[in-house]
Amino acid sequence: MANLKTSKRILSLFADILEYPRPGLGETLGECQALLLVENPEASAMLDRFRKYVEEKPLGRLEEEYTESFDMHPGCYPYVSYHLLGESYKRSVFLLELKERYRAQGFTVKDKELPDHVSVMLKFLATSEDEPLNKELLKDAVIPALEKMLQGMQDEETEPGRKRSQKAYQYAVEALRMVLEKQMNSDELAGAKGASTREVRDE
Repeated sequence: MANLKTSKRILSLFADILEYPRPGLGETLGECQALLLVENPEASAMLDRFRKYVEEKPLGRLEEEYTESFDMHPGCYPYVSYHLLGESYKRSVFLLELKERYRAQGFTVKDKELPDHVSVMLKFLATSEDEPLNKELLKDAVIPALEKMLQGMQDEETEPGRKRSQKAYQYAVEALRMVLEKQMNSDELAGAKGASTREVRDE
């Protein structure tokens, strides 16, 4: 299992990958892919599909395709609590509580950003030292939202006129889901082994 420092770096890289495209995206993808190559080769291969697509496109076109992939279809919105709670009062409460948790960790969000954007949440998780909170956010919020985003992207496949860009971004989201699920499974296994060891010692 990757050490904590490497895991945090991978989260930070995915935060950059899934935010509005900026110069250097290809290099970011390459670094992330290299870190995943040993620990999660399936996710690394999935990310490689997206990297090859990105390297074919100028930045302006990538910006357009990001908007087409995430902002034009509600099922693909990059906002975690939207997928969990919809447009509801409960979502407003979630956003306020999330901001409070960020503030408690000294993490700030830009004025124009919503705190539940998947990239913002990944940036927080990459810096937060509150591991129980991090696991809670991953298990109860980020991973379920990614699964719904992927379902939304798959549903769009059946629509006439679907563009290759939307499929390309699906590779990036799927790679992230694979990474997070493996991380959660590894943490749970480690916890179970630790509990078993303590039980043996107590006998």
